[in-house]
Amino acid sequence: MLDEVLCSLDHSLFCNVFIYKGTTSQSSSMKGFLSLLKWCLTNRHETQCVKQIVLTILRYIEYRPAENLIGIESRARHVKSLLSRRHPDDFCIIGIWGMGGIGKTTIARAVYRQISYEFEGSCFLEDVRDNGYDKRGLESLQEKLLSEILMQERIKVKDCDDGMCQIRRRLSRNKVLVVLDDVDNIKQFQFLAGARDWFGRGSRIVVTTRDEHLLCYAQEKYAPELLKETEAMKLFSRYAFMADFPPKEYEKLSGVVVSHTGHLPLALKVLGSHFCGRTLDFWQSGLNVFFPKYHTRRSIEF
Repeated sequence: MLDEVLCSLDHSLFCNVFIYKGTTSQSSSMKGFLSLLKWCLTNRHETQCVKQIVLTILRYIEYRPAENLIGIESRARHVKSLLSRRHPDDFCIIGIWGMGGIGKTTIARAVYRQISYEFEGSCFLEDVRDNGYDKRGLESLQEKLLSEILMQERIKVKDCDDGMCQIRRRLSRNKVLVVLDDVDNIKQFQFLAGARDWFGRGSRIVVTTRDEHLLCYAQEKYAPELLKETEAMKLFSRYAFMADFPPKEYEKLSGVVVSHTGHLPLALKVLGSHFCGRTLDFWQSGLNVFFPKYHTRRSIEF
């Protein structure tokens, strides 16, 4: 049966996947894919073979961050390296913490998209602070957690205690990946991922928060650094000019903006969008408003 399925596959799909990741030619791509098939068919049961092929393809087409996510890939790799310190069968909680706007959610989402295929189920619960500020909100988050991991619609919980019981009963044997984004109260964590035995072996919980003290349960912690100067200028330029660098006549003004933001990603995005398509006069008056202590007309020559 497997042979028939393989014969019916469009081999160009696999060639494109391997070439996309940098393989030099279609023939070498096909050769690599056929070698994988031959090894699997010789050494593994049919079910294991299919699983290995699927995982291999998914690794090749793993999530690639959008062009404007400057500096995220290296930070996502760091988080993945922390996760990989643990034995594959160990339960692990990792916390990403730092000031608002530094990119915690973006990093967590990049990691989530890159590794979620390795788990039996996954769920990204965003804006836990806003969506889980009361019991009804927490119940909704519990329902979303169960529904997305089990891939079932309309899972309901009677109350938060029932939600906790359902999570433990229904997910305790599942290897899952859960992201709790923007947690600001320990109760939110306790109602959504309160104990190790709620989830199966090898599960990973990623928590983003502004408060390091909420990560008392975490085995690993990561505090992202602010962008480097070159990264900050590149990110700002993407939003202000749709390019990697500012035009020559805007270089000094852009430098003023980037230095005054402290290289905070959110500030760079907001100001870049604000100045996009604007004239030099608009930039100059805008900088005097945003940074009144900096007298632009006196310090910058056009």
